[in-house]
Amino acid sequence: MQLSKNIWDGSSEPWTEVSGGTSGGIFGMVSPINPTKAENEIQVTNCFFLTSAGGNNGYGTGMAADEMKTEQFKNQLDQSSHSFVMDNGTNEGYPIHGLSSFILMEVSEVTCHAAKLSAWIHQGNANFARAIFFYQKFDSGAWIEVDVPTDGYVETVLEDLEEDTDYVFDMEIHYADGGLVAWGLMFFRTGYDMADENSSEAAVYPNPVTDFAYIQGVETMEAQVFNALGQRVLKAANATEINVGDLSEGLYLPHITTDSWKVIERRIAVK
Repeated sequence: MQLSKNIWDGSSEPWTEVSGGTSGGIFGMVSPINPTKAENEIQVTNCFFLTSAGGNNGYGTGMAADEMKTEQFKNQLDQSSHSFVMDNGTNEGYPIHGLSSFILMEVSEVTCHAAKLSAWIHQGNANFARAIFFYQKFDSGAWIEVDVPTDGYVETVLEDLEEDTDYVFDMEIHYADGGLVAWGLMFFRTGYDMADENSSEAAVYPNPVTDFAYIQGVETMEAQVFNALGQRVLKAANATEINVGDLSEGLYLPHITTDSWKVIERRIAVK
């Protein structure tokens, strides 16, 4: 049986195929994590071996080759995870690993009214029916979907976004059999146009930020930064910049008190 594994090696295309020709066997050993437990207390599930290969040590279920080459056996291995698919002619009829994955990138090229979403999708041996970016204004409840190709590097530019506004985005991959996988919500905030004569509120940039967040547009009496739990994590007087380099990755809410004692809130993402 041929084993293949796709990994990202950091190059411009994030998958490099590594192949090996070892036949049969499971690499590793069965051993209790708790040394006080006896070997007969170990339970191994969803593990199978060819009865024609012999070597039954009680840790797996023996099956005939014809049984292993069925859709039923593939589904038993897969357990609804979409990890395995039926053989595509490379594995003598035995189920093969789907070798599918995707990486949702952080948002880029953020302006006052636009942002670019991108991802790497590797279909592998699976059958992807649809790939979707979806996004919305934070807590608006109205998702907007954007379909993209189902393999390779994909991107889309979001336009007509609202200035100085928090957005959330994600990605879903739909399989031909109706299943799907999602990445997990990510956040960004659109830019702030200092040329807007009708706006007197502060701009906090860049966003996301890794070290220093800068305040523009107001005379600052005090800047306080709160985490997602409402706990104050930073405080600075007469600040034009906030050092967030020691904060953990996540969303934070700066409260900026101006020289007219107006309090302005801005949400920033620290990465």
